[in-house]
Amino acid sequence: MSDANDRARVLSLIMGAWPVQVIHVAVRLRLPDLMAEGETSSAALAEATGSHPRTLRRLLRAMAALGLCRQVDEDRFELSPAGGFLRAEAEGSVRGVALHYGERIWGAMGQLDQSVKTGRPWRISGASGFEHMASDPGQMEMFHQSMADRTAPAARDMLQAYDFGRFRTLIDVGGSYGALLAAILRARPQLTGQVFDLPALKQASTAYLERMGVADRAGFTGGSFFDQIPSGADAYLLKSIIHDWDDEEAVRILRNCAAAAGAEGRVLVMDRIAPELAGGDPDDLTTFQGDLMMLTANGGLERTQKEFQAIYDQAGLRLEGVTITATGLAVMETRTHP
Repeated sequence: MSDANDRARVLSLIMGAWPVQVIHVAVRLRLPDLMAEGETSSAALAEATGSHPRTLRRLLRAMAALGLCRQVDEDRFELSPAGGFLRAEAEGSVRGVALHYGERIWGAMGQLDQSVKTGRPWRISGASGFEHMASDPGQMEMFHQSMADRTAPAARDMLQAYDFGRFRTLIDVGGSYGALLAAILRARPQLTGQVFDLPALKQASTAYLERMGVADRAGFTGGSFFDQIPSGADAYLLKSIIHDWDDEEAVRILRNCAAAAGAEGRVLVMDRIAPELAGGDPDDLTTFQGDLMMLTANGGLERTQKEFQAIYDQAGLRLEGVTITATGLAVMETRTHP
């Protein structure tokens, strides 16, 4: 019986790819948004999306099997509460994540064999990870919306576990739209901050901060964290940034943060800490899934405590404390060596 169960589990893992594409295609066709008003027919949805009617009905049945909608009768479907999170305007929407995983991450993981052989991320038309994405506005928008979608719940957990209230000014380094900064400022009205990211994100970030109601206490500064980071803040936030890069580039970013923070500031690195031995914790699945995604998509990695310590030492930073949040993300507080 054990052999049969193990075989069934392995087969389930092998065939586990299809839900990603079902969700991705449904979101690209805007089905969750079109179904938001209530029960509708597959024929009407096919007409609205320019799809083949019978085939769209098959996609809707697959969505129903995944619990994303309910098949009311032979040709009518309604969105489920779970499927509601795929709507663009839903609170807690994961639409951006669905697009990002179904397209960019899907393509990257398809080249895992090359990444394992070379130690480098996937390449499209000669350009690697971030290089290719930077040349495609649609990919960039998809990526940054995905980051915003995933940051909100992580920010809530960090606010419960870590005291940001002891600072006055924050800089969200590589902060994209500013989802982390906005969440902190909404919870801590005495704080002010800046999003620091590539200049092309200024308009989207400014609009996001206004939408979150913190534009009076937050702004956007354009630049590259590989060049120079604005000084003067009490704390520099790096959420899911360092794991995007290899050691050489990570040290370069951290050195620039250390220079900006000076003797009194803090550099807060927010990433998962990989275990020294895999397999002993349910969170390992998330950690090592992320590790291979970082490898293929960007050339980065999820680091162990020893590996983090090594890059902190090279960057002139001293680790002062580690706070693990409910989602498994660590807030590593560092400061420059005296």
